[in-house]
Amino acid sequence: MTIEKPAYWAVLPAGVRYDETLPASAKLLYAEISSLTNQEGYCYASNAYFMALYGISDATVRTPSAGRPSGGSTRGSIPRQPPRLTPRQK
Repeated sequence: MTIEKPAYWAVLPAGVRYDETLPASAKLLYAEISSLTNQEGYCYASNAYFMALYGISDATVRTPSAGRPSGGSTRGSIPRQPPRLTPRQK
């Protein structure tokens, strides 16, 4: 697996940064997801990507978001196809 290390900036909102219930690894993953989202408009990375990039376990990738769908800071969705773009009318 080729590990891409994008040079895009990351966003870590105050609500995530100061959330005492989130471990530091979850905050770092949030920032990485933000960075990848800036590149394509959505995060395309798998858990395996984050595991290889940071040398962490699958449990570390999964645990930060476990049990937080209603009060959490992220919303996960996997697009079946990329959105179709239409040319701008002149």
